[in-house]
Amino acid sequence: MLVRIAGFEHMQPLLDVAAQVGPLFGVPELERTRDFREFLERKIGQGEALVALDRRSGRTLGFLCFSRRHNRISFLAVDGGCRRRGVGSRLLGCALSLLDAGRPCGVTTFCQGHPGGEPARALYRAFGFRELGPLEHLGLPRAYMERPAGAGPGTGLPQRGPLAERCNQDPAYCPACRRAEPGERVAELAEAYLDCPAGGPFGRCILTAKEHQGPFYAMEREAYRRFMEDAARAARALQRAAGAVSVKLELGADGLAHPRACLTPLFVDDAAVTREAAGRAADDQEAEAERLWLLQRLREALEEERRRETAPV
Repeated sequence: MLVRIAGFEHMQPLLDVAAQVGPLFGVPELERTRDFREFLERKIGQGEALVALDRRSGRTLGFLCFSRRHNRISFLAVDGGCRRRGVGSRLLGCALSLLDAGRPCGVTTFCQGHPGGEPARALYRAFGFRELGPLEHLGLPRAYMERPAGAGPGTGLPQRGPLAERCNQDPAYCPACRRAEPGERVAELAEAYLDCPAGGPFGRCILTAKEHQGPFYAMEREAYRRFMEDAARAARALQRAAGAVSVKLELGADGLAHPRACLTPLFVDDAAVTREAAGRAADDQEAEAERLWLLQRLREALEEERRRETAPV
């Protein structure tokens, strides 16, 4: 099975799958409705549609549409002959990895007891979604489910292979270029943006190059120098802000068009707290309060770095 960002060449196969699930959704001939066709075209154009394909035959097994702006799953359908083969799980897992784990992720799905709706509800529950209540959608009874912030490792960026193809080839499809909502961005540095996402180890920060240019090993010499200076500047500020012994720096070489670096503060008691941190609840209020406290301290430390660099010798 191959999961990739859908293109307009997949439009008709996606409509064919939609035709199968229309009656289940309570919308016969869904694929013929103007609203749905426009919705699907828009999602493909925005790079917010995933398609699952059989590697050998090229057959379309299912598809999923999502919204980066609203951090939600918009539509999921699996070919009737391909269910119970993990297609939905692959699509949903991939979509969640592209969304922001630092924000809740929502989905509108079938109500409890809806004929044929339990497999979808079970899939969402397996990925950490919880039902928050009933609602009406397009005049039909539905249920709203939500996955809490910090429930998974989503980054908002495709990782590698087919999912990164279109993003790397065309900045118009790249979520790093299109990111309208930066979330908890710590700072804008000379060559990169610094983020401190929720849901990970305390203090872990992501440095993402501003320019759409290829992986770090393909950067021009001057851009690479400025990026590494940003990384060093961010690491010094993070060490002071977090009270860390040191900071581990990992450069990303996953084929993305925006070079990235992961900065993780290291502490004397890291080995002792590993099990405790791994078992923390996703909605740990204390952990979030610590993260927000660190954000402010980190911004202050970066400002101190800037003053030192610009001070007269």
